[in-house]
Amino acid sequence: MDQPGGSPHGLDLTRQRRIGVRDALGEVETALATAAGGRAETWVATMSERLAALEDAWHRHVEQAESPEGLFAQLMDDAPRLRNRVDRLRKDHATINAAIANARQKVAAAAPGGKPVDQAREAVVGLLAALVRHRYQGAEVVYEAYNVDIEAGD
Repeated sequence: MDQPGGSPHGLDLTRQRRIGVRDALGEVETALATAAGGRAETWVATMSERLAALEDAWHRHVEQAESPEGLFAQLMDDAPRLRNRVDRLRKDHATINAAIANARQKVAAAAPGGKPVDQAREAVVGLLAALVRHRYQGAEVVYEAYNVDIEAGD
């Protein structure tokens, strides 16, 4: 779908950003599921890399969703009745930004000689839960506004 002038429609951009976040989320989950016992240094390095990629994908998602031409603006134009739900999604962005920062800090602290990996794992699990919750709530808002499954391809 394109808007007049050939620029991508907010929904299409959101779908692309969701794929980026979903892929990065999967990479973090895979790293989370690996054993760390006796390999804390390797686990920390891998998790730090994966969290950095997730953070990058997340920031692109937030920038697109909150831009003047982004999904939230489009939703407010097309379905203003959903304002409260969009506002909650916007607040989630700040909450998830903080959860990413917390997870990265806890992972860095789990380096050899630092705090146990278990604390870092719990921070990452909390982050993943927040992201999954945000994704399904966002999908529900889009579906309610347009009867379009944002996860579905063309």
